[in-house]
Order: sequence, then structure tokens, then C-alpha cells
Amino acid sequence: MIVAAIRWIEQILSGSAASILATIAIASIGLLMLAGRIDWRRGVAIVLGCFVIFGAPSIAQGMLAAVRGEATPPAASVAASPPPAYPQAPATPAAQARKGNDPYAAVAVPQQ
Repeated sequence: MIVAAIRWIEQILSGSAASILATIAIASIGLLMLAGRIDWRRGVAIVLGCFVIFGAPSIAQGMLAAVRGEATPPAASVAASPPPAYPQAPATPAAQARKGNDPYAAVAVPQQ
């Protein structure tokens, strides 16, 4: 029951509605700071607060990894897979014949 309530609060704080509100807040704080209507310290504190709220899962994983003595948190140790290779079109016999001569022949010489 308590875990479900905490997960609900986490979803509210890091969901799409919170992202929209944080974007509007950062934009309005930026405009207020540029206009000189809000102190720079307060504006930076609000922006950093938004970063902390949305970065909380990563921050928590890093802290847990430090307590456990792990070198890197589990999310950072996952290796990225290389992008898939694009299939190449098969070469035509005319293109294979021109391949040994001039690399620009296919572009410069019209085919008959």
C-alpha cells in the first residue's frame, strides 16, 4: 500500500504533465531573470530544482552504487549496441565495368 502510494507520487513528479510544467516554469523564470524582475540566485535555484527532480532516479542509483562500492551504477554499465548496417544496392554490370576506370564516369557520362 505504501509502496504503491510512493510510486504514484513518483509518476506524478516525473510524468509528462510535470515535464510540461517544468518547461513552462524554466521558460518563465528565464524571461523574468532576463527582464531583471527576479533575482539570479532564486532563478538558478528553481532551475536546479527542476534538474534534481527529474534526475532523481539517476542520482539515487549513483548514491546506491557509491554505498555498495560499485565502480559505476548499473545504468551506466550497459553497452550501447552499434547501429544496424544499411543494406547496399547490388552493383549492376555496367557499374562494375566502370569501377576499374574512373569513379566519376557514371555521373559524367550518360548511359546509352
